[in-house]
Amino acid sequence: MSFATTQTSTCSTAFIKPDKSNYWMPSLYFQLPSNGSFKRVPERPEHKIYYFNRAGANETIQEFPTEFRMIAGNSASRSLPKTPGRTSRTRWATTRTQATARRATRACCRIFFIENWLDTKSFDGSYTANDMPWVLAQGDPRGYGFHADFLNGWQEGVLLKAITSCTTGSGGRPLTDCFEVYDDKTRNACAQKPVVDEDIDGWMEHLPGCNPVQKGPADATPQKCSYAYASGAPSATGNQAVKATGA
Repeated sequence: MSFATTQTSTCSTAFIKPDKSNYWMPSLYFQLPSNGSFKRVPERPEHKIYYFNRAGANETIQEFPTEFRMIAGNSASRSLPKTPGRTSRTRWATTRTQATARRATRACCRIFFIENWLDTKSFDGSYTANDMPWVLAQGDPRGYGFHADFLNGWQEGVLLKAITSCTTGSGGRPLTDCFEVYDDKTRNACAQKPVVDEDIDGWMEHLPGCNPVQKGPADATPQKCSYAYASGAPSATGNQAVKATGA
């Protein structure tokens, strides 16, 4: 996808209308211990995207170049890196409904730019404290491969104007003073149509795509799978050879 492609979008799940950027992170799946089937963990609406005005001495913050994109994290990681470097770019957190409760009702996956809350309560009773039932969409059951992608889609000039004239976040002004925004109904109604004939919800025998579970600790390796599509490869008209199965 190019910057020009982002500008053709007619809606967005982002709050700010001029921000047509792509913010992406892998879905989290629950793997049922009794039979190994998978189900996507529902996302909650508490998505947060952070922009900080933290210029250093003699530095000026600029807007993103039109074709700017970045990746934080490594989807293939299944353990901490052996070489020195930052390992705190991602964080997993939980929230309990009561201070004395032992079971978390929500999980939060954070990469330091995007924060996403997930609703894990629906899986209560399906696993024990000895189980490790959570798997990222790329087949990562350990969490070290959590990552996020960003592809810039900000309309040119809008972010730069906000940087120089908007004090939201430091002066207490709401975002609506600086940007045109979408209402919740419009954002929630915005969805991309599927490009591949593949189930991603319900109970599934395999993770979507070609993503078998790889525990590590070595980095995961790309796989060639024959079960995901009748044609043997993803396509706009491909049919699933293995249909979703009930738990």
